[in-house]
Amino acid sequence: MVDALRSTGTTVKLYLVTEAEVESIKNHIPTDLQPVSQTMKLHQVYTKDRNTVEVRVLSCFCKKPDICNCFEPISFTFVNADSAINFADSSNEICIENFQKCVDTQLVGKWCVVIYDDVPYPGIVQDVDDDDIEVKVMHKIGVNRYFWPLLTDILWYKHSQVVCEISEPTLIGTRHYQLSKYDWAKVAKVVDV
Repeated sequence: MVDALRSTGTTVKLYLVTEAEVESIKNHIPTDLQPVSQTMKLHQVYTKDRNTVEVRVLSCFCKKPDICNCFEPISFTFVNADSAINFADSSNEICIENFQKCVDTQLVGKWCVVIYDDVPYPGIVQDVDDDDIEVKVMHKIGVNRYFWPLLTDILWYKHSQVVCEISEPTLIGTRHYQLSKYDWAKVAKVVDV
């Protein structure tokens, strides 16, 4: 069929993707990805960076081959705990791959864990830019025990200091919090806790 279409002299680029090629790629696709919401309303989906797609309700090609900002495209980043961690070498240097390299406002208000002086601190993302992420962090009081300090602790961290995205910690008692077992396991993979 592809040969018949090519013989018509069409200027449309045609690609034949075999079942074997699809099967070989399936092994590399994580099974626990968060889905893009409201896919039935989307008309155009494109990507500029790894793990990130831009979506919008109407297609636009006014700046082809570049991507335009018409019809308010929304950035969506796939977060996968297993694929987010990438050790550069056997040393203790932490190299977190693409926590959210294409940073956008979707991160603001989300929980994450940052590393400072080899200590993990959970916190809430306040702001982001291309190089850094601003996080309001909790302070450590024990193993997997944290509390909100009386004086708010908000700092800018490099993307390489972000360990992972987490769910909101659970209140233990009246003032202390702890990470879920799942989130604590993600942190323990990266930091000697």
